[in-house]
Amino acid sequence: LEADYLGPLPTRPPGLSDDWLPPRGEVAATDTGLSGTLIHQLPGPLRDVIIVHCPGDGGMPQVWPLGPATAWAPGQPLNLRTITDNRPMPLVIEPRFERNDRGERVKWGGFLGFLTERGEAFGQEEDGLPAAQLSYRPDQITRAMEMLTFFGALPPPDYISSGLLAGGRNYTRGLGRECDLSHLLALRRVIIVGHLQDSPLPLPMTVDRRIIAAQGWTTIRWITPLTP
Repeated sequence: LEADYLGPLPTRPPGLSDDWLPPRGEVAATDTGLSGTLIHQLPGPLRDVIIVHCPGDGGMPQVWPLGPATAWAPGQPLNLRTITDNRPMPLVIEPRFERNDRGERVKWGGFLGFLTERGEAFGQEEDGLPAAQLSYRPDQITRAMEMLTFFGALPPPDYISSGLLAGGRNYTRGLGRECDLSHLLALRRVIIVGHLQDSPLPLPMTVDRRIIAAQGWTTIRWITPLTP
């Protein structure tokens, strides 16, 4: 079941006790990264958070992954200056030379290069199983959503290393085209992606005016423009 909704979320969805307030606060660009403090009031801690700073003017977006061990709890201030004082990962690094000093083939690097080197998002061994029997690890779901978010910027398949006759590796998306934010990467803005691993639906589903209980995975994406 796929439902598309375009509009603001209510502060408190009818029938649900949890608030769904997105991150709020002030964000500004600095010479080395970002400054500002953000808080959220989502119904649970955000995990596997990544912060993406798009400088605009043809600059390469920079990524700060907080990692699976760091959870951003509701009401907890997120200090962007402290985070972005650390060394970022470029969104993608194009290999410029065929081999490095050790004679190894240079592959695509950066955050997206790292994503595409981690194997399949969803294991092919599960193809053909009924939907009710499919089960994915949190790292698989996180990686799949990150790849869908920047699908248009993913490095091209490396057929030279993997071998064209061996099948190579390509990326397909049967669903989730609306998740692609690649067209926003050229503009000055900040994109934050995080995951609620166990939450109710942001908007309740009703059948015959009765709210149906729902619990599951929710990906949160927050986008704010940056003024010069």
